Amino acid sequence: MAQYYLDVRYQRINLPSRTVHVEQVVDGRPGKPLIGMVYRGLDNRSKPVMFRRGLEAELTDLLRQQLPARPDDHAIVLCLRQLRVGEQLNGLTEKASADLAADVYEHLPDGYHFVRSVSAHTSSRALETTSLHAEHVALLLQKCLEQLTTHNWAERTTGPALTLAQLPTDVPTTSATATAGTGPAILREFPRPGVYYTFEQFLANTPAPELSASTDIVAFGFGPPQARLLWLGIPRLRVKILNEKNQSQPMKQVWGFSDGRQLFVQHQKQFFPLHRHRDFFTFVGEAPTDVAYMQARATGSAAVVGGLAGALLTSGVDHSAEPMG
Repeated sequence: MAQYYLDVRYQRINLPSRTVHVEQVVDGRPGKPLIGMVYRGLDNRSKPVMFRRGLEAELTDLLRQQLPARPDDHAIVLCLRQLRVGEQLNGLTEKASADLAADVYEHLPDGYHFVRSVSAHTSSRALETTSLHAEHVALLLQKCLEQLTTHNWAERTTGPALTLAQLPTDVPTTSATATAGTGPAILREFPRPGVYYTFEQFLANTPAPELSASTDIVAFGFGPPQARLLWLGIPRLRVKILNEKNQSQPMKQVWGFSDGRQLFVQHQKQFFPLHRHRDFFTFVGEAPTDVAYMQARATGSAAVVGGLAGALLTSGVDHSAEPMG
């Protein structure tokens, strides 16, 4: 099956307040899976997304070109923990989305020291979205590096110095910034009740004062019968964003909200609880499309056309997480 090669050579990264340059991008994703699938052609045939020269080489070249090293910059390595791009078909339009998470390590004379974790998400809707993925990847890199602009580099690093080869399997501990009390306000304070329009409002723990969130629980009632059966008894959170007059407001631009005790983040038009782990947050959402399954199914379809109908039956790949639709 043909691949779709992501080309980031002509992308731009704008960081006027940066204090770093990226020496290298390292692929620390467990198992180094495919980064996603796209739909191509009039029949919307799925194709795996790849980098022609490899993820590490092409992203490193992009960052070195766009953010050349300066004498006073801090030299860092970005160790990717997640990179995923995807598309959703919706009638005449498509939605392209991308997620990136990475650990940042500063290169010091004795080795590499963990600084902090960074992450970002973006999405766009258009008639044809495959051409947007390269722009999305560059934007995610920019958003992640922007999170370092307020980092206090004078804080003493914690943990042992690592070699470059150790970074992909490293499991960072709490950063010095969080333990020293100089991290984002959301790490140092109880979450204030209200609605966050942006990730920056979340970090600063400054929800929009004129908005509040009302929540209740509803049953899962979408998708094919087997999906509804598997979700039987599993509640979904229904959220309404209200203004000072108790009038409903659009949720499209809302990043998340807090009820004063629990934080929630919006993902794919649904809200999920955020759980804190040391100095970062995670959430458990509905699983994305099983990329390996989609690739195998597309390969199998081509094999059937060629008279090799047994290709999938002998592959031995576990697709227990295949989509229910």
